[in-house]
Amino acid sequence: MSPFLLANSSQCTSDDSCKKPCKTPVIEVKGIKVSVSEEIQAEARRRFSDAHCINHKCSCAITSDDQAQDFCKYWIEHDKEAFKGARYVNGGVDADKGHILCVFAK
Repeated sequence: MSPFLLANSSQCTSDDSCKKPCKTPVIEVKGIKVSVSEEIQAEARRRFSDAHCINHKCSCAITSDDQAQDFCKYWIEHDKEAFKGARYVNGGVDADKGHILCVFAK
């Protein structure tokens, strides 16, 4: 699942109507078994993404470098197993590729 954009199946009429669906972790809604790393990424997306209503469907996205930095910092600092003592350095959005780039050092 790309951390850059998360489509939500919730119907909407405005950006405000998407705030609650975008702040509810998809993992909890679908009851999917996930790894610790996926759970931490989902929480970071929930905390730092924007909520928009596009074509009457909610779209939850990390669209700015500031949001990407917060996402990366949260992920790296909380996913001890995946990053094994690494420290957060930087983060940003690569809009051309639709990715978030996280920079860390060991």
